[in-house]
Amino acid sequence: MKNELLILVIVVSIGSCGKTPSSGDDHNQLKIIWNHDYEIQSAPQADPIVFEDSYLVYSGGKGITVLDISTGLKEWSDASTINTALNGDIILYDDVNIAIAHSKELYIWEAKSGILEDNKSAKDGIRLFDGGENSVINGGYALVGDTLDLYVLDNEREIRFTIDVEYPTNVVGYGGQRLFIGQFKTINGALTKGKIRAFEASNGDSLWTFETDEGGFVWAAPIVENGVVYAGTYLGNPSRVFALDAETGDMIWERPGFSTYQMITNENRIYVNTQGSLQAIEKSNGEIAWRVIFESSGTANIVYLKGYVYHVRDKELVVVEDSTGEVVHREPVPDGTFFWHVAASSDKIFAQTSNQLIAYQAWHLRD
Repeated sequence: MKNELLILVIVVSIGSCGKTPSSGDDHNQLKIIWNHDYEIQSAPQADPIVFEDSYLVYSGGKGITVLDISTGLKEWSDASTINTALNGDIILYDDVNIAIAHSKELYIWEAKSGILEDNKSAKDGIRLFDGGENSVINGGYALVGDTLDLYVLDNEREIRFTIDVEYPTNVVGYGGQRLFIGQFKTINGALTKGKIRAFEASNGDSLWTFETDEGGFVWAAPIVENGVVYAGTYLGNPSRVFALDAETGDMIWERPGFSTYQMITNENRIYVNTQGSLQAIEKSNGEIAWRVIFESSGTANIVYLKGYVYHVRDKELVVVEDSTGEVVHREPVPDGTFFWHVAASSDKIFAQTSNQLIAYQAWHLRD
């Protein structure tokens, strides 16, 4: 089963090294531009996404909703096709359509109008893993399967090919016309192995396999940039982040010491939520630029915007200055619930609570 490792994890605080969160400049709160209330149906699984720097897509209420990011007003919502909370982990946008896995099926809406364009299910030979980290590829989608590793769909949303190989798959990345799937297999309580496998996106030809005994590639999809694959493991002894040559699979560097739950990049750095800390890693050599250690655990996502890293944890939105690793601000959740996700446009930060989407002015634009 692909979800054999999706278990509740209790993580003890990592330790006392590194920076600890501080309140920063409490006289300079994040400015709320608008908030959009909604009735939560379930804990929102997917991170909201911004497209065309004009619209935000979120789940957590019934079905799916698109907002205008300037006003917070609803552009459209589809609660009739799916009248529960979406349970897919990733919202995809391919320049025209929005897609998400839900209850083993794929749903695709036209992004501007909200018209349901397609629905792929078992009758079409597709059965998806709702928790899969899926990817948009050139001319289609790469989707983690529930009973096999990968479905690759063409631009007509027909199956181009499937992949079924040893080890379960949870995540897939894409870059340079290639697919990179992250895999894991727990051999025993003390040993979890991981693999990154590379395939041609056009026909599924296998290219190379990278293997490690230091944990599996479970939570974060591989990120492919400038001929390098960045990927992090979980349940290693210790877990680590790797940089691999995308052409050959050869290791460029490795950074041991923490598990990867969420991972993003900018031009120079990789940012990893380890659950107990936030780590910034130099792309060039794998050195740790800074770390922020938290007293509690959290698996929420991260965004980077104009020199600052934003990260939500339980009841606060943490703002870190990237050049120093200093926590310059902690924004408390305003409605007494919890922060679930964070997203960014070119000038706004969007935080999702249990009751609302909030648009904040970005920290670098504060008065």
